[in-house]
Amino acid sequence: MEHLNYQEIAQFIREDLRLKTFPLAVKFLKDKADLPEKTRQPGYV
Repeated sequence: MEHLNYQEIAQFIREDLRLKTFPLAVKFLKDKADLPEKTRQPGYV
């Protein structure tokens, strides 16, 4: 099993996703096809 570095994941959520509110939960998906309709994604710079 992969070793997860939760500090790096938290930093990614704060800085890269730039969410408008703090997330209650995060689920990592392997395929974008698994995203529900109307899912909001961060913009690309």
